[in-house]
Amino acid sequence: MIDILLGVLDEGRLTDAKGRFCDFSNTIVILTSNLGVKEAIAATEDLEQRKQIILKVVQGTLRPELYNRLGAVVPFNALDVSTLRAIVTKNLRGVHAQLQEAHKASLLFDDEVVAHLATLAYDPAYGARPVERTVDRLLLADLSRLIIGGSVPAGSVVRMYLDGEELGLLSGPEAEVIAELATLRASSQSPNAASSAASDAAPSAPSAASAPSAPSAPFASSAPSAASDAAPSAPSAPAAPSAPSAASDAASAAAPAVPAGAPS
Repeated sequence: MIDILLGVLDEGRLTDAKGRFCDFSNTIVILTSNLGVKEAIAATEDLEQRKQIILKVVQGTLRPELYNRLGAVVPFNALDVSTLRAIVTKNLRGVHAQLQEAHKASLLFDDEVVAHLATLAYDPAYGARPVERTVDRLLLADLSRLIIGGSVPAGSVVRMYLDGEELGLLSGPEAEVIAELATLRASSQSPNAASSAASDAAPSAPSAASAPSAPSAPFASSAPSAASDAAPSAPSAPAAPSAPSAASDAASAAAPAVPAGAPS
């Protein structure tokens, strides 16, 4: 393949194995590749740095004789979610055009369906290619069954709707499809409304933790006992006074001292 591209990019001509000739002298050849995308996304969020990483990977992967024949290498930024939604819308409109042309029927969808498909198909490393596979898997397979079963007559509509995380299809006359979709949405919302009404009507019982607790008994050391409240404690007896020193002094004064050396 590389050798074929060398002939096309260098001489502007291509000859196959049977000798058939094709002229590329007035042709612009565009090559697309995902080289370096994963490395750039994993390395940084800066767009300029990503471009430099992609250029280095492309230059290191392609053979020098092929890389030197390229007029320019143009890196593209990864697709964001808003751009991917526009691509999903374009694909769904294409299915709508095919349905009208082949079966005179219409395909209806809303922004909720587009956002759901874009979320499922989003992959920065692969760009917009997963969008077509996602639409084929979630829409075209079920739509084909409806057409084969005769549920999509001329003048009918096929309505795409989102039920939780599942994508559904309703087919038939437009008025009946709209009424059936309204019934489905009302039934899906009624259990939630009933549960919220029941919770509003019956207030929840207070928990044991929120009920007022009984006052705790005071500490024993800070509350007087009943006996001490009824009868005050008797005052303690005063201590016996010690003998006064004045009496001992008077006794010693009344008894004359015996002179030393006197007969007893």
